[in-house]
Amino acid sequence: MTTTVSNLCERANSALATSNLYSLRNLRVELTSDDSLMITGLVSTFYQKQQAQEIVRATVDGQPVINAVEVR
Repeated sequence: MTTTVSNLCERANSALATSNLYSLRNLRVELTSDDSLMITGLVSTFYQKQQAQEIVRATVDGQPVINAVEVR
């Protein structure tokens, strides 16, 4: 069975929604026009931004990931 990019997007959102880091649970992964996955939302530290990226990358089978999470 082939995993579609939209399925990867759903898996990435699910992984963030169930993260042990509560601050990542409100982040969202969206499909871009070039089939990349973009992480969006707001976190309070650069560490959390990096953790979100690593969680998503681990679930998307090499699909390109854009980390547009804002740190405030």
